Amino acid sequence: MKEDKNCLSCWFPRISDAGLPVPETRIVRIPTGSIGKDLFRAFDGKEFEGPAKIWLAVLGLAAEEIGFPCFLRTGHTSHKHDWERSCYVVSAEDLTSHVLHLIEFSETCDMFGVPWDVWAVRELLPTKPVATVYRGMPLCREFRCFVDGGKLICMHPYWPPEAIDQGLPEGETLSKQSHHRLNNVTVSEVNEIRELAKRAAMACGGRWSVDVLDTERGWFVTDMALMDSSWHWPGCPHGNNET
Repeated sequence: MKEDKNCLSCWFPRISDAGLPVPETRIVRIPTGSIGKDLFRAFDGKEFEGPAKIWLAVLGLAAEEIGFPCFLRTGHTSHKHDWERSCYVVSAEDLTSHVLHLIEFSETCDMFGVPWDVWAVRELLPTKPVATVYRGMPLCREFRCFVDGGKLICMHPYWPPEAIDQGLPEGETLSKQSHHRLNNVTVSEVNEIRELAKRAAMACGGRWSVDVLDTERGWFVTDMALMDSSWHWPGCPHGNNET
């Protein structure tokens, strides 16, 4: 079977083994078989049975090891724009509903959906948010770098202004000072971000987009995807967006 390079199970072990700063993470795979049908039973209000019940218990143990609150995602998405119902899990009692929400989103987010056979429970990094958007999501300094092997192609702030505006409560705006805090970086920070992105891409080989997040413990590599399937800011000469 061809390796799914966009899946966290592909790139995360490589960058972790390379010693990059990454969130503590537990990967839990869904075993093959009829477990999907067992999980879908919950959408009809039925109890989990058999392999699905066992898998959820294993996922719960992984969350207990990481500690609550924790960050939940599949190999492909966290659906963080629905923060309080998807990736942000406060307690063990909330885990099942968040799993179901992520399954539903994964099935409907694209014409053919995205895979959800790989799951990850991650530590919730101590961030420095400038605002709260999208159902409680902390808005933080984050940058996306596009790297081809050891060569940096371009680098953007993660959050374009229109995406921030869409996530704010109705009638609210983000101040110029907050926008400045999100997008402004020192020369030394730029060098550090670029170096982390290059190391991540070199650890995985090929052309990648690399997301780097500012935290109370320094810069962390949090996400990666193949460069050609990743979103650039509109107007970037290196992008392939339709906008």
